[in-house]
Amino acid sequence: MLVLSPFTHQAKANTLDSLQKVQKSQVDRKERFETQFQIGTYYLQENKFDSAIFAYKRSLEISPKNDFALQAKALDAIADANMYNEQILEAATYYDLAIIAYKKADSDPAALADCYMHYGRSYYGQAQYDSAMTYYMEAKKIFDQEEIKTPQYGYLLHYIGSVFKRQKQMQEACEYYHLEIEFGKENEYDEVYAEGLYLAADCIDDPKEQLAQNIKAFRIYEQKGNERMMGLMYGNVALSYQDYGMLDSAFVWQKKALELKRKAGSQSSISGSLTQIGNLLVVMKNYSAAIPYFREAEELAQQVELKRYIRLEEVYFGFYNLHYQTKNYREACEYLQLHYLYKDSSQSLNHQNEIREMELAYQTEKNEAEIELLKRDNSLKEKEKKVAEMEANSESRAKKLFLIAGIVVLLLGILALFKFLESQKRKKIIEYQKVVVEEKNKDITDSIVYASTIQQAIIRSQDNIREMFKDFFVFYKARDIVSGDFYWAHETEDGKKLVVVADCTGHGVPGAMMSMLGSAFLNEIVIERKERAPDQILNRMREQVKRALDKEGTNDGMDMAVCCIEGDTMTFAGANLPLYVLRENEIHVLKGNKQPVGNFASEEKPFESQEMVVQKGDLVYLFSDGFADQFGGPKGKKYKYQTLRKKLLDICSNSLSDQGKLLRSEFEMWKGDMEQVDDVCMLGFKV
Repeated sequence: MLVLSPFTHQAKANTLDSLQKVQKSQVDRKERFETQFQIGTYYLQENKFDSAIFAYKRSLEISPKNDFALQAKALDAIADANMYNEQILEAATYYDLAIIAYKKADSDPAALADCYMHYGRSYYGQAQYDSAMTYYMEAKKIFDQEEIKTPQYGYLLHYIGSVFKRQKQMQEACEYYHLEIEFGKENEYDEVYAEGLYLAADCIDDPKEQLAQNIKAFRIYEQKGNERMMGLMYGNVALSYQDYGMLDSAFVWQKKALELKRKAGSQSSISGSLTQIGNLLVVMKNYSAAIPYFREAEELAQQVELKRYIRLEEVYFGFYNLHYQTKNYREACEYLQLHYLYKDSSQSLNHQNEIREMELAYQTEKNEAEIELLKRDNSLKEKEKKVAEMEANSESRAKKLFLIAGIVVLLLGILALFKFLESQKRKKIIEYQKVVVEEKNKDITDSIVYASTIQQAIIRSQDNIREMFKDFFVFYKARDIVSGDFYWAHETEDGKKLVVVADCTGHGVPGAMMSMLGSAFLNEIVIERKERAPDQILNRMREQVKRALDKEGTNDGMDMAVCCIEGDTMTFAGANLPLYVLRENEIHVLKGNKQPVGNFASEEKPFESQEMVVQKGDLVYLFSDGFADQFGGPKGKKYKYQTLRKKLLDICSNSLSDQGKLLRSEFEMWKGDMEQVDDVCMLGFKV
């Protein structure tokens, strides 16, 4: 995982401006990739996580087609940046893609193990501990088999121990924490050693010894200048002071912890610190002062993905304790119910057993070779013993008879084997040819599947739409594995919201190549060149597409709908695609120009924009023609736009999220057993 330490001296020398200038002047794709990757790391070190994610995605676009090692590096970095940004579901997606790329690259096993480890950490953050343990054990297998002794192995021991801790199995947790201490000490990894110390402090019953161990860990982080961990340790030392009965000292250390965590910007960590301060104030019987801390902790916990259920479980127990202490039993009961509602269901016995079985399965697999050798050794000794007894109690003649009988049986067996091999020879040749064909087909399919993951990683814009509109849906379904349709969204610095849906010529691999090209062109036109007018965006897109294809006499290109919302004004331009606005049970249709983005047989004309005043609550829909052109229903006919408009009117009272589900269900029911004729891309949002 990329570490948020001060930026390297090289990166300090290369300012953002100089990096961008260097990147534009470079021709070699690998050099451009590395410079773009440095830009992402620059933003990451500045805690500008959204910019870092965008920059890393650009490096993914630049990476050479078959260089899986560079693609893995970019995907891993995107995942890390999402983890720091507490977008844990996005992080999990990209860790999964990175693992696929690392395996294809057959690169450094340490990088693959590290990726498995942090993939597991993303599941831990969602309180899915059995899934987390699965990936932790995959990482541990690689670390052990390759004898990798990097600091990451120490952190992995921490992660495994923490799964047991969340399951209330402290004995097993403490075993792993002490293993981390020994590993850090043996390899002179100070911060690994410090981490093991503060984690193992929970295994100490004596508050005085616990406090001393936490302070010892804190001093190591302080010496290293690691502010993020210092913030954590302030909180741990505070809890030790609290257990020791020194409440004023505990409060001072908790306030220092909160200050550093606010500086680091981790909303989940801030929520946890606020809850700890609230709990301390309840112990100090300062109930009114505790309430604002609990309120802010609850508000933050509801906004984050990272450890969301853990944080809400903690804060609601704090509220329960506060109201119980003040004898507000009705409120106490309500908060206790909320506490149990969010209490992690994975603490059940079934999950504990699954996790224990995973660890035991790993240990069994690790020792499998040794066990097999032991069995063989015992078997050999037993046979030797029997032979010795036979030799001691049998006559020479009997032994010869046994030997002759054995030779006869062996000869008969050899003859039977040759006959069997001869009869199977032709069958094996046929089977081999079949396997070769199937393997080739599998390789082709795997490559296309991997291409689809790369495509989705590059054009994925749901996170952008989510930031722009509270209520929305995206219905995206490829006809084949990869799609020629795509969607794109971006909010400019001055608050303009741009949303695009496009339908490229063809589907499958050719269509997917066009869609990735279109997404890259939109990034360049809107984000880099700062074009905002929908008609001009389409004009610029047409120039770029024609220049890229560089062919005459063909109609290759794409249909596209572009809308821009600024305040109460929506501007729309379309290339063969319309836009629907649904208001008060009436659909307003804005039609685009009847020409594509790309080469066109007829005379080209400039694209035209239309403006419309939008009202709060208006529903806006953009879509390709895949839904309306789908054959199905009882008579096997097209769905048609008229039917689509009627369906939208029928479901408009539902939330956009539910509308997306209903439209997906409608499409599948209409299609039935018939083949999907085209890619489908449809999105809707509420103004």
